[in-house]
Amino acid sequence: VLLIGDSIREGYGAIVKRELQGKAEVVEIPENARFAAYTLRMISDWCKQLKIGTDIDLVYWNNGLWDVVRICGDNPQTLLADYIGCLKRIIHRIKYLCPNAIIVFANTTPVLEYKNDDKMYERRNSDIEMYNSEAAGVMDKYHINVDDLYTVVNGLSEDNYADWVHLNEIGNTYLGNHIAKYILSALKENASAM
Repeated sequence: VLLIGDSIREGYGAIVKRELQGKAEVVEIPENARFAAYTLRMISDWCKQLKIGTDIDLVYWNNGLWDVVRICGDNPQTLLADYIGCLKRIIHRIKYLCPNAIIVFANTTPVLEYKNDDKMYERRNSDIEMYNSEAAGVMDKYHINVDDLYTVVNGLSEDNYADWVHLNEIGNTYLGNHIAKYILSALKENASAM
C-alpha cells in the first residue's frame, strides 16, 4: 500500500502502518505532497526513490488543502479547473507507475474556520466542499473509490484538532483507524473479485 498526501496524511500515516502491520506493507512518500500540481510533478520521483511500481496493490491518495488555501485574500491557490485537470493527470500517472494498484482518493478534510487567527492564509469549508464535489465527479468517471474523509472528520469535535486545520494525536488515531479499515476492506474486496 502506498500513501500519498499532505500534512493530514503525515498525521495518520503511522497509525495506518501500525493498524495494517501483518496484513499489508505500507509505504509513505518521503515528504508532504502539497498541492495537486506538486504531486503530479513528484509522484514519479517518489516511486523511483521508494523503488516501487508493479508491486503496489493499492494507492491511497489525497490533495486539496494546499489547493483551496486563499493567500492574501486572493482566490484559491489552485483554481478549480486546474485542480480537476491535475487530478485527472495524477490518476493517469498512478496507473502508469503502479499498473496493478487499486486507487483510492481521500477527499479533503474540513477546517475550523472560526479558529483561524491568521487571515493571510484562509481556508473555507465552502471551497473544500465544492472541490470535493467536483473531485468526486472525476473519480466516478474513472471508477476510482472515494474515501469521504470530509464526513468522517466533520463529525469530530474541536478537541480532536491540534490547530484549525490539523488533527491532534486523538484525531489522527481516529482517522488512521478509519483509513486502515477502509484500505483493508478495499484489498479484500479486490482479492475476492479476482
